[in-house]
Amino acid sequence: MQPDSLSIDGLAIHPTQTESSAIREHLKKLPVFSDYASEVDAVLNIMDRCRQWLPEEVGAELSNAALQYNDAIYQVISHYGARQLVTQFRSYTGLETAADVQVIAAFALANAVHALCGLAEHLIAQGQEIPALEYYQMHLYCIEDYVTGASAWLDPEASAACCEIGDLASAASRHADRKIDGVLSGIARRTELASRDRAIEGKALELVRAGTARHNLNSKLRAWQERETGASLSKVQMGEVLKRIPWLM
Repeated sequence: MQPDSLSIDGLAIHPTQTESSAIREHLKKLPVFSDYASEVDAVLNIMDRCRQWLPEEVGAELSNAALQYNDAIYQVISHYGARQLVTQFRSYTGLETAADVQVIAAFALANAVHALCGLAEHLIAQGQEIPALEYYQMHLYCIEDYVTGASAWLDPEASAACCEIGDLASAASRHADRKIDGVLSGIARRTELASRDRAIEGKALELVRAGTARHNLNSKLRAWQERETGASLSKVQMGEVLKRIPWLM
């Protein structure tokens, strides 16, 4: 992806020059932003930490190069390890004058921007939640796994800063894990309830065909459910299920 193509719903995103507050205000207008505010804030925080090491022109040049060659660099370091990050970055970009910590920060920033833009696409389209969160996590994992490792050969201050960025990515990915677990639990629960309601509808049809009056369905269905499962819905709950059966309306 070329740097100039990065935008969020009409807002052009420059890695080092577009302020986090402007990005957040833009995303706040989207209908489901409140459900993902913590994910957005987490990645904006990572971006701000990376930017501290990427001043002005060198930051713009490095971050644009990192965005352009992010996938290619990742392919190499995923095979040969984090120690190759700086070398491969310089090999692909031809940028030799920046400090190693700036190269690492630019790589982290590129992944944070990709994570943000991927999540923003979901906010705009309100598409599938789990794939969006997994894409978001993929780039966080890249920061967590390689930025910290690549910093081991830096001076203590720079290494500590890179480790902090890695820790922020790790915390954000764990939070996304919990959200994915919650989504999956919700899906499982909805599936379970749909299966239960289909069973009730099938039994209701059987009872009606056998001559049960509709005003007696509630009690008979609860008695059947108690026999079948060991527990039954309350009268009010069963009534709500019956209201959703089209042919009983």
